[in-house]
Amino acid sequence: MNPLITLMDKNYEHCQFGRGYAYKLINQRTKTLVLDKLEKYYRLKLFVPFGKTYQTIKVREDLNDVLDYQHLVNFRIDRTISYLHLTEYNGVRFCYYIIGTDRHSCNIYSTLQRFQSDLFVNDTLLEGYLIEDAQTFLVEDLVVMDGHTLRNGGLEDRIKQLNSILDYKHCADPVLDNYDIVLKDYVEYTYVQSFVTEYLSALPYRDHVTGLVFSPLGNCVVHLVIAMSVTDRPKWATCSDDGDRLDIVQAPRCKQACFLVKSTDKPDVYHLHLSSPPKGNVYYDIASIPDRKSSVYIKSLFTKGVSELLMVCKYDDRAHIRRWQPVLVSNRQTPDTIYKLR
Repeated sequence: MNPLITLMDKNYEHCQFGRGYAYKLINQRTKTLVLDKLEKYYRLKLFVPFGKTYQTIKVREDLNDVLDYQHLVNFRIDRTISYLHLTEYNGVRFCYYIIGTDRHSCNIYSTLQRFQSDLFVNDTLLEGYLIEDAQTFLVEDLVVMDGHTLRNGGLEDRIKQLNSILDYKHCADPVLDNYDIVLKDYVEYTYVQSFVTEYLSALPYRDHVTGLVFSPLGNCVVHLVIAMSVTDRPKWATCSDDGDRLDIVQAPRCKQACFLVKSTDKPDVYHLHLSSPPKGNVYYDIASIPDRKSSVYIKSLFTKGVSELLMVCKYDDRAHIRRWQPVLVSNRQTPDTIYKLR
């Protein structure tokens, strides 16, 4: 008999989890062993942010103090801390999602994820947020790597390691993966206006953003937070640098159209324009760049000297996106008009 199947029968319960199914850990002794390894061996305090304390500031003017040191801006999420734990027991690899508010009430789900084997053998622990309606596990930090707790490195180093893991040691599968594993977005302060007014609106988890976090790059553990409601967002800047703007069609009658795509100086932010006689080409919306593959492809098109391209775009009607994604360069001379969408 397969020992893995026997192990699953005794300790796990097959259940719905995200887009597919997983094995929920129901054996309390096994659950305790998993959590004890993390808390005692690695000396971690689970279900609290790793190496961070948060201090709330009430007005935007108080942010002047953070300009005295280097930091990155990211979004505050209205979810509790969750974990993705890659480990190995008796030669069997496990990918555990640990979800909950404390070790007594948390649930642990075993799923299939295609990571490189060394991440399992040497133990890896990713900290983040499980956002169910966006079908996303949003990775915020790297806690354990190569069998060591990353206490001495700064946030910037851990972000670089996370990028390396997700780019080179993980193979995403939109069919088999229970959740999309996405790295949280971090930008420099100079990009904060477009980060809030443009980039945020394209994120699948935008409805769960409750504020901005200003995270220091050194070994400082104090992260400043400023609350930000939906009505606060326009105060940070205007939505687009282009004066006129077309009304967005919520349910376009066609799913493919030609847009003029313009690059910006912000990462993964591209402006879409349609023809609107007699005004000419008018700003419509920002483009959807749903994954790393799309990001790399679009970036490769906008080489030095190229700032705009006519591109065929397809409409992604998933509820958490609902935007146009550029897919290939068009041979046309002009973009479509808004009437093609209506």
